[in-house]
Amino acid sequence: MSIANVWSSFSTRDFRLIWFSSALSNSANWAYMVGVGWMLYTLTHSTLWVGLGMFATMIPVILIGPYAGVLADKFNRRKIYTAAQAFSTCFVTLQLVLHMLGNQSVGLVILCSLGLGITSSTQLVMSNAMIPIIISKDKLHNAAALMGVVSHGAEFFGAGLATPLLAKFGVDAVIGLSVLLYAGAAFCSAPIQIREDYMHNGIMSGRTVLRSLQNGFTYIRLQPIGLLILLVGLHCALTMAYNGLLPAFSSHQMDGMTGMDGMNMSSSSSGSSLYGSIMTFVGLGAVLGNLSTAGVSDKRLLPRIYVITGVGSGLSLTFMSFTHMMWTTILSAFIVGATQAVFMASSNALIMQRTDPNYQGRVSSVYIIIAAGLMALCNLGYGSLGTVMSPATIMMTTGLIFVLLFVVIGLLSSLRNTLKVMETRPTSLPI
Repeated sequence: MSIANVWSSFSTRDFRLIWFSSALSNSANWAYMVGVGWMLYTLTHSTLWVGLGMFATMIPVILIGPYAGVLADKFNRRKIYTAAQAFSTCFVTLQLVLHMLGNQSVGLVILCSLGLGITSSTQLVMSNAMIPIIISKDKLHNAAALMGVVSHGAEFFGAGLATPLLAKFGVDAVIGLSVLLYAGAAFCSAPIQIREDYMHNGIMSGRTVLRSLQNGFTYIRLQPIGLLILLVGLHCALTMAYNGLLPAFSSHQMDGMTGMDGMNMSSSSSGSSLYGSIMTFVGLGAVLGNLSTAGVSDKRLLPRIYVITGVGSGLSLTFMSFTHMMWTTILSAFIVGATQAVFMASSNALIMQRTDPNYQGRVSSVYIIIAAGLMALCNLGYGSLGTVMSPATIMMTTGLIFVLLFVVIGLLSSLRNTLKVMETRPTSLPI
């Protein structure tokens, strides 16, 4: 694997702009989640409200995704992308102003998070739709991997910047950082130039969108990729929906934790620092994990990477729930981030390899809807469950359940044959 091959898509100016813009906006989103997660927890001392905050930022992708795709086919994707980033800046600024003025309304915090979730979902669809018209076909795989570094690794940059601010200056500094990052993202995306020949398609009605999605679900059900997408859903639900539990996990489960320096970690400031550190190292693991596979060209390695990181995702989350030392918690968070990010990237590559080109857009939208939707629902559910059960117990249980299901499905289904087949045969289903 050549280092030059890993970064080959950066030779294109517009890809560099969208990559940096996405890096800033995704980092802003994670910084916001760090700040708002801690804000909701300090206001309510309830994992349920933290879960609701995470739910509000994630759930709009289910409703917005299909219709954002229609806008992407009819109007200028770059302009919508930049506008969505500008509106994200406005929502986060509103959140900051309200909190600085002393407003302690949990409802307004959730509403601002919901607005940010809508604009973030629009950004996700538009950025994915812009890549194929910016990058040549021979670099699409590399471009997708590098965008994966952004989507999974922004947790490292956003949380890494937010953590010291949260510990030293409080929530307002973190939300202010998010405002600056979103504004910078809009500034970077504004100069992007894309062709507009795709905009000559006819306007699609809501009924057409629903019928198109129905055909996509039928295709997925009849093809082997349906099993891969099912496992993505289980993975997101059982190993990636723990963000709403982390504030309580850091503050309560880590009470009395002894770090390598022997200092007690039970104070509020130490709890917030540990919370941010966990998110930071999860993101760092995601960055390095994705970069390690961005230049992989041997398709035979993907199934092996897929299986190893699938099992590793569940086991590493379970291990983190047992940790009682600072360095073991951070190490396990790094492994959690690396295994989860590479599993998701490998899943996406395997699914796209086996998808008829006529269905790739709808399969991608279903993939995003299932992944983000289940993460949102389970963040809410685990947050509610966290009011009556230890967050560590929930994380341990869900991690082990995923490993068990992954192994059972692998042994009893056609998963092994699906991984061996490099492509899915064309279908005669309606487009």
